[in-house]
Amino acid sequence: MKKASKARALVHKALIAAGALCAAQFAGATTVTIATLNNPDMIELKKLSSNFEKANPDIKLNWVILEESMLRQRATTDITTNSGQFDVVAIGTYEAPQWGKRGWLAPMTNLPADYDLGDVVKTARDGLSANAMVNCGRCRSTWKAR
Repeated sequence: MKKASKARALVHKALIAAGALCAAQFAGATTVTIATLNNPDMIELKKLSSNFEKANPDIKLNWVILEESMLRQRATTDITTNSGQFDVVAIGTYEAPQWGKRGWLAPMTNLPADYDLGDVVKTARDGLSANAMVNCGRCRSTWKAR
């Protein structure tokens, strides 16, 4: 498999895993709001979300794409005030250890059988882990569900 195709497949699996996590935690919810960084990987993930929505017509993904400083500020405010703006937040290795210590991260559990955490680069996986739990949905991003 070509490198770009493998990366695209990993991104697609991460989207499915995040959606499944949210669907399980928000039974009955039809819209999942995702706050993420404005970078090419996340833009690609947003493009692929239409495949997820077609396969899961009862779930709509609402993407809020922000620059890094604004994402950090809005996500932190959302969590600390429990305002519920975002259902899922994509964060990186800067936030993961801090947020993990505060108990703000939910571990990735009940992933599809074909999701292989070994596909995530070890240094990224380790950087996105807290309290001996992997909170990594894909390289450079941790999916946090409220």
